[in-house]
Amino acid sequence: DPSVFVRAVVAGSVGCLGRRAATSGTGNHLLGRCMQILLASLRREHNRPAMDAAQRKMIKFVRPTDDCDVCEGSAVREPLGLEAHFAGRFERGRSAVREHALWAVVILCSQGASRFWQGLGSIVEALADVARRDKNAVCVGFAVDALHRLATHAEGLEASVLEPLRQLCVTLRAEEPVCSWEPLSRSGITSADLRLSLP
Repeated sequence: DPSVFVRAVVAGSVGCLGRRAATSGTGNHLLGRCMQILLASLRREHNRPAMDAAQRKMIKFVRPTDDCDVCEGSAVREPLGLEAHFAGRFERGRSAVREHALWAVVILCSQGASRFWQGLGSIVEALADVARRDKNAVCVGFAVDALHRLATHAEGLEASVLEPLRQLCVTLRAEEPVCSWEPLSRSGITSADLRLSLP
């Protein structure tokens, strides 16, 4: 669909469909397909300059453009004291579709890693790539959150699969000086995990 708005809504709906399938016990076979659709969306969609920065207006005054028919949000500003890191790592870009797709991936990962055991490696690889390379701080936050949910909702996973996943989460937390601790705590991170992340 040419509409960014429609694609973003569909991405979120795919996550809700997967959650309903998992919690109802009917349609569990849809979870893997939902994840595939969302990861395919991430491969196609891209970030655009945040509208407030591009149009030099307050966010409530921005207007749709030929490229985007919905406001995708304000530019993410640098936290005080971390301006140099943000300047080299992130750009003032947003993507309603990528952000909704990754939010939906978080929903699906919350249902348990064992539900995706056949394709778990490709899921982890895709999320790690977003966490390390995406220039949109919002997307990075969702990707790290999703990986933590896979690592903490991991009943039934073999140690040979689980331990590298947990170590990846520790590494990602160490690589980024800014982490959203509140959502990570909801993903199952513990105080012991937090101590591992601190210098």
